[in-house]
Amino acid sequence: MSAHGPQEPPHLPALPLIGSLLSLRSPHPPHVLFKELQQKYGQTYSLMLGSHCVIVVNQHTHAKEVLLKKGKIFAGRPRTVTTDILTRDGRDIAFGDYSAAWRFHRKIVHGALCMFGEGSASIEKIIHAQAGSLCSVLSEAAAAGLALDLSPELTRAVTNVVCSLCFSSSYSRGDEEFEDMLRYSQGIVDTVAKDSLVDIFPWLQIFPNADLRLLKQCVSIRDKLLQKKYDEHK
Repeated sequence: MSAHGPQEPPHLPALPLIGSLLSLRSPHPPHVLFKELQQKYGQTYSLMLGSHCVIVVNQHTHAKEVLLKKGKIFAGRPRTVTTDILTRDGRDIAFGDYSAAWRFHRKIVHGALCMFGEGSASIEKIIHAQAGSLCSVLSEAAAAGLALDLSPELTRAVTNVVCSLCFSSSYSRGDEEFEDMLRYSQGIVDTVAKDSLVDIFPWLQIFPNADLRLLKQCVSIRDKLLQKKYDEHK
């Protein structure tokens, strides 16, 4: 600590728009590169990913302090272009930043699930029923000697657990609404989970972007479906 406040860690050179990108060029995987940079900048250093300042903790004792001893201080989540589209500017508990409002939001959601689901016993019954349905599908495929893609079946089972809690409804195989849900869910995963450059360099969103266009379409379909469910239960 300095006389003027916390001492900032050493930082990699950065340029406008691209940040520290030039310092991150390497044939090695990121964790190997960060280990090499540790020799020059120390066990804790910072870099710029576009406009985002990132602190690299490169030593296990420091990582333990960050994750365990001071977990609440470092529990925040960065704002990105794709997650803002997905969550209406962070208005959820999955990608929302850690704060008093976030804790209150999470408490309400948890309480609502417990109240309307009548506690963990009811949730267990729902999960047990969906597990039984999944086992039946597997048994039918095995008896017929057919290959089976487990991805949609597992997705349907998990979706039915959530829908049973939230809407008191579930989906059968081949349900049109469920197929729409599968498509938009896959579209969201394909865009948000691919580490799009637009999340590192937000200014890229001013250019045509197929991933962002797909994400917005999928979010629109999702919101219409959820609004329909909400209207049915008002």
